[in-house]
Amino acid sequence: MENLNWKLIPNSTYAISDCGKVKRISHKKLHNINKTWYTTKDTILKASNNSTKKYWRILIHYIDGTKTREAIHRLVAKAFVPNIDNKPDINHKDGDKDNNHYTNLEWVTNLEN
Repeated sequence: MENLNWKLIPNSTYAISDCGKVKRISHKKLHNINKTWYTTKDTILKASNNSTKKYWRILIHYIDGTKTREAIHRLVAKAFVPNIDNKPDINHKDGDKDNNHYTNLEWVTNLEN
């Protein structure tokens, strides 16, 4: 795999890359049946884009037990694109919703979007 920069997704055992790949970080887990601890492996996850807006999404299980289907471009922007003006929306500069590389994303207002 190419040289990717990874950042942890807060309050989870997942990381997001600068181009939009998501991986589950290896961590210790308690086996349900025999109640022994084991270590999981790093695993690259598959995203889906079956929403009405056609944005790539991934299901993230958070440490507090909640789970949420997150938009990949939003995770990338939160991790790699500074939001100095605290703008709420993200724009794909080239208009391609499949291109979630951080250099293609920018924070915008709803009006700018």
